Amino acid sequence: MRKHVWIQQAERRTATVLETALMAFALVAPSASAQEMGFASYIPWRQTETQPGAHDPTVIRDERGVYTLMSTNNLLAIAQSTDMSNWTWHGSILSKVPSWMLSVYSGIENIWAPHISRMGDKYWVYYCGSVFGKNTSLIGAMWSPTLDRSSPDYKWTDVGEVWRSTTSDNYNAIDPEILQDASGKYWMSFGSFWQGLRMIAIDPATGKQLASDKSLSVIASRGGGAIEGPSTIRHGKYHYLFAPWDKCCDGVNSTYRTMYGRSTSPTGPYLDRSGKDMASSGGTQLIGTYGRYVGPGGGSPFHDGRRDWFALHYYDRKRNGGAYLQLREIVYGDDGWLDFGQPFLGRHLALEAEHAVLVGDSIMTGTGTNASNNEYVGFINGVGSSVEFVANLLQAGEHWIVVRYAAGDGAASHKLSINGAAATTVSYPKTSAWGAFPAGQVVVLDADLKKGRNNIKFTKGDGFAELDRIDIVRKASSELSLGAFDRFPGAAYDSANDAVVLGAQASATYENVGLGDGGFKAVRLCAASGSGRVRIGLGATSTQEVDVAGAGCATHDLATSLQSAKGVHDLVLTRVTGTMTLKSIQFLSTSSRVHGRILSPSGRRQEDRVDPLGRALSGEGGLFRPEFAR
Repeated sequence: MRKHVWIQQAERRTATVLETALMAFALVAPSASAQEMGFASYIPWRQTETQPGAHDPTVIRDERGVYTLMSTNNLLAIAQSTDMSNWTWHGSILSKVPSWMLSVYSGIENIWAPHISRMGDKYWVYYCGSVFGKNTSLIGAMWSPTLDRSSPDYKWTDVGEVWRSTTSDNYNAIDPEILQDASGKYWMSFGSFWQGLRMIAIDPATGKQLASDKSLSVIASRGGGAIEGPSTIRHGKYHYLFAPWDKCCDGVNSTYRTMYGRSTSPTGPYLDRSGKDMASSGGTQLIGTYGRYVGPGGGSPFHDGRRDWFALHYYDRKRNGGAYLQLREIVYGDDGWLDFGQPFLGRHLALEAEHAVLVGDSIMTGTGTNASNNEYVGFINGVGSSVEFVANLLQAGEHWIVVRYAAGDGAASHKLSINGAAATTVSYPKTSAWGAFPAGQVVVLDADLKKGRNNIKFTKGDGFAELDRIDIVRKASSELSLGAFDRFPGAAYDSANDAVVLGAQASATYENVGLGDGGFKAVRLCAASGSGRVRIGLGATSTQEVDVAGAGCATHDLATSLQSAKGVHDLVLTRVTGTMTLKSIQFLSTSSRVHGRILSPSGRRQEDRVDPLGRALSGEGGLFRPEFAR
């Protein structure tokens, strides 16, 4: 039974094939708790949808590392967050529709589809007002020098009208969005229905149309068909244009879907994968309705350090058709085309099966605490059925993939292919029930993953098995690039050294670092420049401060609390003093007195063997080694 495919299968491409092997390990008798199976208690075993209600969302990350969210029909209400998961609303910028708008079109009742961006040294909000179904519309703008509401400089100045449309125009002046091109020039796209989407040049000093460029470019059109809400982002040599098609704003009856194209010029032509111009009804689908998630669209991209995100809304079948925020990572391929990653539920490296690319499968509802996010995927047993996870990794190398599964009828298997490589068999021992995914009920895969987009695809095997979630885990014994951070309040990225820069009040978090059964004695920390003191943390109580003295590598013996750490933790580096650019860290099995020599895992006695999550294995009986393809 085919439930959904949110990336059209005909438009999929084959990624670069890895030249590496894949092996799988499985524990026959799963442990009973998250602690025993290896994940630290502060890493949630279950994820949940915590994003707030929002329609036509726009998000920006400011210089403090704080995220600001705005949306439609609330007089420019502001919500802010430090983690993109937990938001606090701070009231509205406006108390009523601006009088300058009402003096032009008296029927405007609220403010629609704002876009927040930074131009020069100011934060700008572009907003619009209209009457539903008409093109008598206005776009305005306002600015503030800061988004820090506690600052005495926090104040919004409205510059008034930027653009308008009338009944004599063949476009609609709503849904504004700002783009900066590679030369530093700014552009505003806008439009809804009529004859499509437009773009004009913007003067960052005034926020209005650039006096030296009065062009009005057509960037997308469906010849009068349903297209609106343009949004844009630049990455590498391309500018990307996103636009929702079809019916919006009708709850679970909405048919919104998000299309895109790319261009080397900000004004187009924006071409889809087939080479068709979006100005002539072209567009490649990124996402459409699946499961309970109806009409995903109305979105806007934003930069977040080394990652780019797309903020969109969807209508939730399980919450009375209300509109809710999703934040999906934009995952760029080596070929310059892109995918959407998973909705962000608080963890970058925890991927839910219900949000994977599904073909021939069914999204099932969990009960109680049985499934992460209360959903999982079953019926992965038809010819051609598959569950494909799309993950963006900031560092290539060896990783563990922890697969949560259920196989209530007996032992089962799936085929697994990574980045188009030949498939290998992943075997699942029998579990006690269907639809239940207790901590420890996992198999652990050992795989080399590449930097950038990775496609992790499960297909039909033997028997029946359900998938709940996968977690991607870094290996502590491998050299970890410190430019591959997941959260970075106050920190910066040094692209020349693939490093993190830690200055005043800065820290960087690296999710899911796997220590196995622990016993690490030292760390090797390498710096590109700077000096000072940095705190190394694995959880709140396992911390240690070490000195950084200029460029080079130094090995530091670990404190007892860090030596005893086992399983999967988040690694946190926090600046204590000075400013330093840190390149890499590696956990070592011997102390600095023997110069960081790493003991071979094969040196362990058989009875002391553990799996990658730190769970004891008794002899060969607990270890499954399938055939694998090179």
